[in-house]
Amino acid sequence: MNFNNIRSAKQLTFVYFAGLAFAIIVFHFSLFNSTLEDLEELNAKNRLDKDLQLAIPSLQKGILSLKISPYSSIFVGLESLPETVSLPTFMHLNVLYEIDDYNSDYFDFFIMKTQRLINNSMQDIYLLHYDDVYELSEEQMFQTQYKQMLLSFLLLGISLFIILKVSDRLTSPLSKLSNELKQRSVNHFEPLSLPDGGATKEIWLLTSRINEYQEKIQALVERERSFTRYASHELRSPLMVMKGAISLLGHSKEAEFVERQRLRLKASADEMDLFVTTLLSLTREEKNELDEPYQVKEEQIENIIKSHKHLVENKPVDYQIEVLAPCLMKAPDSILQIVLGNMIKNAFSCTFEGLVTIQIEANAIAVIDTGIGLIDKPEQADGFGLGLLIVKDICQKYDWQFSLKENPVKGCIAKISFQ
Repeated sequence: MNFNNIRSAKQLTFVYFAGLAFAIIVFHFSLFNSTLEDLEELNAKNRLDKDLQLAIPSLQKGILSLKISPYSSIFVGLESLPETVSLPTFMHLNVLYEIDDYNSDYFDFFIMKTQRLINNSMQDIYLLHYDDVYELSEEQMFQTQYKQMLLSFLLLGISLFIILKVSDRLTSPLSKLSNELKQRSVNHFEPLSLPDGGATKEIWLLTSRINEYQEKIQALVERERSFTRYASHELRSPLMVMKGAISLLGHSKEAEFVERQRLRLKASADEMDLFVTTLLSLTREEKNELDEPYQVKEEQIENIIKSHKHLVENKPVDYQIEVLAPCLMKAPDSILQIVLGNMIKNAFSCTFEGLVTIQIEANAIAVIDTGIGLIDKPEQADGFGLGLLIVKDICQKYDWQFSLKENPVKGCIAKISFQ
């Protein structure tokens, strides 16, 4: 559809109300005209029926034409009608017909044909009615109606002017909002400002919803940029381990050496598989939850730590697990591995000396380190890698609360609350 062919709300409002008002005026005038014609026919019909009753005694005496009143005349037989009177081609009995013949002595008159028994013979009787007083009154009523129509059109013009002003005030904020959106680039995500003057509740709600959608789109764009920025690094690490192990396998065939490289390959492959599975799960809307909650065990934490223990092998860093209270969760073990694994990996990577504590509480798990903290983190650690971004996305999907704050002593505290 061509944009130029689409009408604005202001134009549609004007056309709708103008058409509606004009239709009302036309209907009113048509109803008035129809009512006048019906009244005229009823008056003529009743008058002729009454005059015929008065004329019957005279017609029984053989009189063929009779003027009953200044407005009514009666003629017996077609021959007795004046030659200047033109009749319809076919006439039904006792039906009133209106004749407009300005060449006749009788013009704009009503005629009705009936039959009566006169002198033992059924005769055709023609009744003519012409009321110039009624015609004059009808003309005067039409003149009055024309004046009313002029007043109606005047009021219509005033009403349309007011409607245009009101519609302009109502649609102006929407037009300003549309123009602002039209002038923006596709990468402009700044919140829209509420149009000045005449902003209604609907405009306010529309602006708020658009701003909310823009925030969501901006968040998606930022997440995509972060994924692109860190995905290559996160996926490259296990790939490099796998390539190194494959290369070393070509230099030695000792069973112990081959087994050690096989375990490295398996660990790296498992890490990539878990990583890719988690990424794919984030693209799905549904939650992968268990029917019954289970208690997080210390052995699970130990297994997760083993996968990232190589990050602190050459550093004076120790770790410990503190179980303060039983922790229950309904998410699968793979979700816990990727969430807690990334938190531990982040703590091991950013801690160069000291202690990393994995603290298990009721409905919460915290990772406390004595590393560089949030304030002194290097620029390349912006966003703490893809790992913590995935943690945030998983927490958002499962309605968990994730927090990352400074450790009052040294380092930072990453915590997930499952409530």
